[in-house]
Amino acid sequence: IGNYTEFTNNIMSELDAAGISIDKFTVSHLAYNCASLSEYESLKEVLMQHASTFSEEMVSNRPITAAALREPVELGRGLLMPNFELMAPKEGSNKKHGLEVLGVVVGEEFTEFKPPGMV
Repeated sequence: IGNYTEFTNNIMSELDAAGISIDKFTVSHLAYNCASLSEYESLKEVLMQHASTFSEEMVSNRPITAAALREPVELGRGLLMPNFELMAPKEGSNKKHGLEVLGVVVGEEFTEFKPPGMV
């Protein structure tokens, strides 16, 4: 799936530069976008070996698998990832494969999450 630690560090650097801290929030998941349906099916099989539970749903006419991992993955900076999302490509998309999302649960503290000056 690529270097998830580097991916996370890049996002964290961008958040730091924007004045946004997620230190007190919980990481919900990383998401990986596949370039083909065959890549999706292949990676889904690997993901299932590391999942305690999973679900596959059709979203925008493409399958997406969400998996709760047996063991959380250390992303660096003290962040743990308990879940992983695998996305098949959207029809007609020429998007490259790779990590795409670092999900964070903000909940009721959204106002504390906003960068300075954001309304």
